[in-house]
Amino acid sequence: MTKQQQQLAEEFVTLLETEQLEWKKGWSGISARPYNPVTGTVYHGVNRFRLLLTAQALGYQDPRWCTFHQIQQNNWRLKSGKGQSSRVEIWMPYDRELKKWITWEEFREQGGITERYCLRTKSYPVFNGDMIEGIPQLEVTLQEVDPVELVDTISDSMQVPIVYHETDRAFYRPSEDRIYLPNREQFFSTYDYASTALHELAHATGAAHRLNRKLTGSTSQESYAQEELVAEITSCFLSSELPVQQTEEHIRNHQAYVQSWIRQIREKPESLVRAIQSAEQVSNYLEYHEKRITWEEYQKRVGEVQSNTPSEEKLPEKHPQREEKERMDSILKDVPDFGTNQKRRIVAVESTKDYEDPDFTPNRYNSKGSGREDYYRVVGIQEGGWYVEPVEDKIYHSYREAEKAIKATPAWKQISYDRLIQESGKERTRKLEAREKIRTEVDNLEEKISQLKEKQGYLKQLLKECEENPKLAQARQQILEYEKSIGRMESCMKEAGEAELLAYAKQCEEYLAFGESVDQLTDVLKTKEQMSMREAVSVCKTPDLLQKAGCKPLPMHMSQQHLLDCMHPKQKENAHYHGLTKAEIKKIPEALECPVILAESMTRKDTMIALLDYREQNGNPLLVAIRPNGKALYQVEQIDSNFIMSVYGKDHFQNFLQKMIKEDKLIYIDQEKGKRLGYFGKEIEQFAFKDKEILKQISSQTVEKGKRIGRHL
Repeated sequence: MTKQQQQLAEEFVTLLETEQLEWKKGWSGISARPYNPVTGTVYHGVNRFRLLLTAQALGYQDPRWCTFHQIQQNNWRLKSGKGQSSRVEIWMPYDRELKKWITWEEFREQGGITERYCLRTKSYPVFNGDMIEGIPQLEVTLQEVDPVELVDTISDSMQVPIVYHETDRAFYRPSEDRIYLPNREQFFSTYDYASTALHELAHATGAAHRLNRKLTGSTSQESYAQEELVAEITSCFLSSELPVQQTEEHIRNHQAYVQSWIRQIREKPESLVRAIQSAEQVSNYLEYHEKRITWEEYQKRVGEVQSNTPSEEKLPEKHPQREEKERMDSILKDVPDFGTNQKRRIVAVESTKDYEDPDFTPNRYNSKGSGREDYYRVVGIQEGGWYVEPVEDKIYHSYREAEKAIKATPAWKQISYDRLIQESGKERTRKLEAREKIRTEVDNLEEKISQLKEKQGYLKQLLKECEENPKLAQARQQILEYEKSIGRMESCMKEAGEAELLAYAKQCEEYLAFGESVDQLTDVLKTKEQMSMREAVSVCKTPDLLQKAGCKPLPMHMSQQHLLDCMHPKQKENAHYHGLTKAEIKKIPEALECPVILAESMTRKDTMIALLDYREQNGNPLLVAIRPNGKALYQVEQIDSNFIMSVYGKDHFQNFLQKMIKEDKLIYIDQEKGKRLGYFGKEIEQFAFKDKEILKQISSQTVEKGKRIGRHL
């Protein structure tokens, strides 16, 4: 038992002792299963129980939980984290010899659990969405729930009959596999009835042919208490998944067993963990039999690993898993889907008081010839949802007759007339919205078709080239892949000839290799695998223009740490975070081929600055800081490199440009491109030189210092 589980047991006992534990809540139809909105992780077992316990103790209403790092990454803000967090724990591989965590890939390569390698739990704090400012508003889907229909669906699916009798006792009898309940009219409300029935259905899951818990028939208070503890925690889980509401009777039962639970958990804290695991199984089982989740999802939840689970086609004919699935399929095929109304049509009783219709009043006067007589008929929403219409050609002389006819017809389900009118209006609104959406989609589709027709000639020519020249087709595909990766909407090589296409495709191959490194790096971060931040990635070969400016013909690199800092969301507290997108980063190798400006750095004598020909998403020109003729740690070796220190958007660029001119730092200027991009104007015209001419080379001092400092990377 872990330290975190021990603490959880103590917290649970404290709540029991202070009588603060009640899962009682209203039936809102809102699913509140704890989850992480950033990773999509849905918490299970002990983590799920701990988070629900914390939410109850602190009054949280939001089911979302995030780490502090995730809050910072998304530019959200924690209101006041002190004493407001909970903890979750995960299993991770651990190297006993080196005393450090390792990746799952390394763990598998070493053969799994050995004397050296083991699995240990790792815990970290998480904060509820109620405590996070800036987090998107929680999207809530309300669903109306018919409590009786819910109970009937699960009872039929589990094949557990419910017997009603004249008594105030509710119980499950394992020897008969039946549930005994008081008559429905004895309950104060349908909610009380459904809550009681679901509580007993939870006990029924313990039967040997279901989840096979030990259901003793003895009168031992401790044995009963253990099973009631499972039911109590199940109630906690179901309160967030199914519309379960504790009744006063359940709260009295809870109080009756409290002392037994406290004693048992204090003596054997692991009994709480076992109860949580059983309760997780019970809630998943009931969700499956409510047809909320599929068989595959149910199997996944109860812990079957996909890679180790044989597919149904490969199972032996007598395999228990196949037999259980076939048994459940045969039961569930005859059980109506809960909440879909496939079995019963919603109807109501309409009278001549509600609606004036000549066809509805065949005889406006009673048999004595005087006085208006009211008539009744059964109506429902027309197929298609536009208006209310009669569901049969029959008129009744009393409301009771019409209601009796509804009860005698299994395909009908009665609701109030007012609610039926409301549902008809809702359905009509939904249909109109759907029509409008379809109309908009058609307009968009027509616009796309028009665009495709405009490009038809180009596409035909492209197809012809592909058929005649497979090498050219492959080149176009490579160019398309690169341009897509950087978000380029229209190919820059649309009018290029064959030789230009083939040459550019070869360059794209190098650009794509850098792009893959960027993707792999961000993927590793998502999986939280360990990596060396000082290790560099290859960016590109040093372009000719940089070589003319004094750089040696070396490869260019950038450390993983610098790369991640450039893509990290901007923060005032850290000037190294530049908030660039992956697409902006992936453009660097191509942009370095033809920069707008090359200049010596005004702050570091060992650094060259390159101004690129595109802006960051905030509109600032992009600068690349390069250490010429330095060193890079690449594939575990120190190699010579023109090392990229950082990439960032430059604020107040005009002031920066004026200062570079004043201090004579310029090495190269592309005047035409710079003016076209709006980077500068007349202030550059003072330089009398041919366009794209190198003004001067990097000073020897810069090169030598670059070498010296590079050795310490």
